[in-house]
Amino acid sequence: MLLLLAAVATLAVAGYLLATVRRLGRELKDSRAEVRILHDEMASLNERRAEIAPAPEAAEYVITTDDPGESTPVPNRAVVSATVGEPLIKVAAFAYGVRRALREEKRAYIAYQMRREFKRRRRRGRIAARRAG
Repeated sequence: MLLLLAAVATLAVAGYLLATVRRLGRELKDSRAEVRILHDEMASLNERRAEIAPAPEAAEYVITTDDPGESTPVPNRAVVSATVGEPLIKVAAFAYGVRRALREEKRAYIAYQMRREFKRRRRRGRIAARRAG
């Protein structure tokens, strides 16, 4: 009985291996066919690419004359204006923002919001204390 069971198991394993080998053989055959098709397509694409004329290269910037030209000096006022002007504008904008933030109306509004928030927190604390105790 044990020998018969071993023989059946051996046949089952052999059948499984045979089926796997056949399936792999079919897949290998299909893969080779696909490789042949891709190889033919690649050859035709290479032929088409050879037929297409390459795009002309962009012209590079080339200096063709030796013209020293008269350069005009930059006035000192322009240099000072550019050096001092930009930071000065930034400082002025910052100062305006600070002045606007510290106006009386804004301070009163902030104080109102703070009082309101503290009242709300106290109210929540009282409610939580009632629930707990």
